[in-house]
Amino acid sequence: MRPLDEGIGVKTTLRSKPSSGGCQGIIDTLSTPVFSVDRELRYTAFNAAHATAMRDADGAEIELGGKLIDAASFG
Repeated sequence: MRPLDEGIGVKTTLRSKPSSGGCQGIIDTLSTPVFSVDRELRYTAFNAAHATAMRDADGAEIELGGKLIDAASFG
Protein backbone atom coordinates (compact mmCIF):
# COMPACT_ATOMS: atom_id res chain seq x y z
CA MET A 1 0.00 0.00 0.00
CA ARG A 2 1.07 3.55 -0.72
CA PRO A 3 0.78 6.34 1.81
CA LEU A 4 -2.17 8.68 1.12
CA ASP A 5 0.02 11.78 0.96
CA GLU A 6 1.98 10.32 -1.98
CA GLY A 7 -0.96 10.91 -4.33
CA ILE A 8 -1.62 14.36 -2.86
CA GLY A 9 1.96 15.39 -3.68
CA VAL A 10 1.41 14.51 -7.33
CA LYS A 11 -1.79 16.57 -7.52
CA THR A 12 -0.07 19.57 -5.93
CA THR A 13 2.79 19.35 -8.43
CA LEU A 14 0.44 19.18 -11.41
CA ARG A 15 -1.62 22.14 -10.21
CA SER A 16 1.44 24.32 -9.66
CA LYS A 17 2.77 23.94 -13.21
CA PRO A 18 1.51 26.08 -16.10
CA SER A 19 -1.05 24.25 -18.18
CA SER A 20 0.79 24.91 -21.45
CA GLY A 21 3.91 23.15 -20.16
CA GLY A 22 2.30 19.73 -20.20
CA CYS A 23 0.61 20.27 -23.54
CA GLN A 24 3.62 21.63 -25.42
CA GLY A 25 4.93 18.17 -26.26
CA ILE A 26 1.55 17.23 -27.67
CA ILE A 27 1.05 20.32 -29.82
CA ASP A 28 4.62 20.10 -31.13
CA THR A 29 3.77 16.78 -32.78
CA LEU A 30 0.89 18.26 -34.78
CA SER A 31 1.41 19.49 -38.35
CA THR A 32 -1.59 21.82 -38.00
CA PRO A 33 -0.81 25.29 -36.60
CA VAL A 34 -1.85 25.45 -32.93
CA PHE A 35 -1.51 28.40 -30.57
CA SER A 36 -2.99 29.89 -27.43
CA VAL A 37 -3.08 33.45 -26.14
CA ASP A 38 -4.08 35.09 -22.88
CA ARG A 39 -6.70 37.84 -22.47
CA GLU A 40 -4.23 40.45 -23.70
CA LEU A 41 -3.52 38.37 -26.85
CA ARG A 42 -0.01 37.43 -25.70
CA TYR A 43 1.22 34.04 -26.84
CA THR A 44 1.18 31.45 -24.07
CA ALA A 45 1.97 28.50 -26.36
CA PHE A 46 2.41 27.67 -30.04
CA ASN A 47 3.88 24.92 -32.16
CA ALA A 48 6.43 24.99 -34.98
CA ALA A 49 3.68 24.81 -37.61
CA HIS A 50 2.14 28.05 -36.29
CA ALA A 51 5.54 29.77 -36.11
CA THR A 52 6.20 28.75 -39.72
CA ALA A 53 2.75 29.92 -40.85
CA MET A 54 3.27 33.31 -39.20
CA ARG A 55 6.74 33.64 -40.75
CA ASP A 56 5.45 32.69 -44.22
CA ALA A 57 2.31 34.86 -44.10
CA ASP A 58 3.59 37.95 -42.30
CA GLY A 59 7.36 37.62 -42.03
CA ALA A 60 6.86 37.56 -38.25
CA GLU A 61 9.19 35.83 -35.81
CA ILE A 62 6.89 35.12 -32.87
CA GLU A 63 7.87 34.41 -29.27
CA LEU A 64 6.14 33.48 -26.03
CA GLY A 65 4.76 36.61 -24.41
CA GLY A 66 4.69 38.48 -27.72
CA LYS A 67 1.36 39.86 -28.88
CA LEU A 68 -0.51 38.13 -31.68
CA ILE A 69 -1.87 41.45 -32.92
CA ASP A 70 1.67 42.81 -33.36
CA ALA A 71 2.75 39.77 -35.38
CA ALA A 72 -0.25 39.29 -37.65
CA SER A 73 -1.45 41.38 -40.54
CA PHE A 74 -5.22 41.34 -40.72
CA GLY A 75 -5.68 42.89 -44.11
